[in-house]
Amino acid sequence: MELQTGSEKAGDDTALRWRALDPQIAAAGLASAESRLRRKVADLSGSRRHLDELSRFHSILSTAHRGRDAIEVFDSPAEAALLIEEAMARCRSEVISAQPGEGHAADEVRPATARDAELLGRGVQLRFLYQESSLHHAPTRSHVSRVTAAGAHVRTSAELFGRLMVVDRSVAFVPHHRVSGGAAVVRDRSVVALLCEAFDHAWGRAHAVEDGRAKPAELSDLHRTVLRLLSEGARDETIARRLGGVAADLP
Repeated sequence: MELQTGSEKAGDDTALRWRALDPQIAAAGLASAESRLRRKVADLSGSRRHLDELSRFHSILSTAHRGRDAIEVFDSPAEAALLIEEAMARCRSEVISAQPGEGHAADEVRPATARDAELLGRGVQLRFLYQESSLHHAPTRSHVSRVTAAGAHVRTSAELFGRLMVVDRSVAFVPHHRVSGGAAVVRDRSVVALLCEAFDHAWGRAHAVEDGRAKPAELSDLHRTVLRLLSEGARDETIARRLGGVAADLP
């Protein structure tokens, strides 16, 4: 339909005239719009395919990046020490550490004690595992005495599973497999959780330390009886029978 207006000499009145148009003219206009819409849809589909490809590559690269970050190995002792210090500076809740061997060298005691005191002052919980023999080492004994007096928890064990430090149960440091002083930095959650579990297990079997000296282990009546029978030359089976158990259950 077409609306036309015009002035006619019919008593100075404005006349309105309507004229019907062929519907195919309107259909042609719709076809043109539909064609443009289809081109837009095709362009959008192409863009979607490109974005899907980019997303796939991004996922692959992100996974590879996370894999590299999960465990990083540093050959340089200076770089490893710097990473540990940075982790300590960001620490908010807990540091756990297992240190086999004789412990701290003489020149390490003063800075280690100062660092640990600063952490304790910020409310960070410290739990340290040492080998029992390390308390015969004067610098280590001095350090243990000072940090326990400041509030750290220290225990000793005859044997330890290896050297380890974990900060806030989120990042762990273990020794480099070849380079002395180097370190592997572990951030993978599953691996860190396993290392923490190993530490907690060793902690539960270790002996508490106070004033730089390990508290003597308390023997139960059962342990005393077993030791007495062993000193008398009794065999495991005999002891188990007398105590009402089996040889595999002996402590």
